[in-house]
Amino acid sequence: MIMISSLGGLTVAVVIKYADNILKAFATSIAIVVACI
Repeated sequence: MIMISSLGGLTVAVVIKYADNILKAFATSIAIVVACI
């Protein structure tokens, strides 16, 4: 039970980390497009 919850916590941490990187890349691309207009 503890093993499952710790794995779930690690999975959530990894997802948040990668989602943060994706959001940064998305925001950067939008900023570039807006700067070009």
